[in-house]
Parts: sequence; structure tokens; C-alpha cells
Amino acid sequence: MEHISFKIEAGEKIALVGVNGAGKTTLTMLMCGLLVPDEGEVLLDGHSVLEYNRDEMYTLFGVVPQTYHLLPVSLARNIAAADRNEEIDWDRLNRCIEIAGLTEKITSLPDGAETPLDRTVNDNGIELSGGETQKLLLARLLYRDPLCIILDEPTAALDPIAEDRMYHQYNEIAAHATSVFISHRLASTRFCDRIYLLDGARFAEVGTHDELMAAHGKYRELFDVQSKYYREGAIEDGE
Repeated sequence: MEHISFKIEAGEKIALVGVNGAGKTTLTMLMCGLLVPDEGEVLLDGHSVLEYNRDEMYTLFGVVPQTYHLLPVSLARNIAAADRNEEIDWDRLNRCIEIAGLTEKITSLPDGAETPLDRTVNDNGIELSGGETQKLLLARLLYRDPLCIILDEPTAALDPIAEDRMYHQYNEIAAHATSVFISHRLASTRFCDRIYLLDGARFAEVGTHDELMAAHGKYRELFDVQSKYYREGAIEDGE
């Protein structure tokens, strides 16, 4: 990262876009305190993140990451991140499952949300697909209801229908939170208040989708390339 400086207002919906390796994930890890910058500082409500109690600060953030770990316990306890002695709010849990798009999967299981994960540990355990796992991680984030959410390529393993469903529900998912949405699929950023395009370890462009398209810069170039790819793919599928 070089000379990166920006401010996110409370309640804003921000998109970070750019090619793979541009530094999008690293930037969000700096934002929530998982990484400490070698130079410069990260401020939260005007104070350095180093001034905060680390555990308390982490409660402010909810992340759907690219790298994750699930426990060989029930789906419900994975979503609620609760141990055996903690009560689960089942009304809240079921609402999060519904928003995340996991209801159909869970109702198809004999033990429902009490079904455990990991067949190597549990005889009646199940293994989730990549898309189902992403939905579970989203449900976990929703259950926590943090003040700031970070979604790092949350639709990468979803099929097109599930992906479109999530885009339409994004305002509900991020209704009461500041949100940062990372994606290399530029068509997914239209619902965001501002888009930051990372290129060469710096912000190359900033604006709304319409503003960046009208500027005919790097964002427009990448968007047109992706659009052409999807249009050509659709024609080939039709043939």
C-alpha cells in the first residue's frame, strides 16, 4: 500500500474493487485491527485502533472472510458461535438462516439446525458445499449484528441465482451497519454508496458506479471487459 488515505462515515456502504492481488483483503485487515501498519495509522472514531482494548474492538466488526474455520459442532452453534453452556436465541438464529438463504438446506436435514458438521468426527455429521459454507458464514455475521461488516468476496462460491438473491438483500444485511464489500465482480457494486478501485497499491479511482462509468477510466475498462465476457458466454450457452 502506498499513500492510502480515506474516510468511511458511519452507515456508509463501501466497495473495494480491483484485480486479484491489488491489496483489498490486506486493507480490510488493517481496518479491523488484524494487521498493524508499518507506517501511518488507522483511526476508529478519531482514535488510533492501538488505543482500544483489542477484544472489545473486535466485537465491533463482523467479517465474512475468504479463509475460515468451522467447528465439528451443530450448524446452530457454528452460526451462533456459542459453546455448550450458552443459550441460543432461536428466533434470531432462524431469521439469520432465512436471510442468508440456508433455510431450504437446513429444513431438508432430519435434525435441522442441530445437525453437526464434519463426518470424520460425527457419525451423523454433514459436509457443506462451498456455497452453503458462505451462506453459513453470512448467517454467523448476521447473528452477531456488528456495527461494521466486511464481506470479502462473499458470493465467490455461490451460483448466479443465489448471488443475485444476496445482492437484492444487501440493504437488509447491512441495514444498521457500516459495510465494506470486496469484490472483483464490478456489476455487484451498484448498491454501494462509494466504490474505491485499487490499482498498483493505490486508489486509482473513487466514486459511485455511474460516476466511474462516466469517467471512462480503469473502472469502466474493467467493467466493459467483464460485461463482454458474460455476454459472449451467454451467446455460447445459447448456441
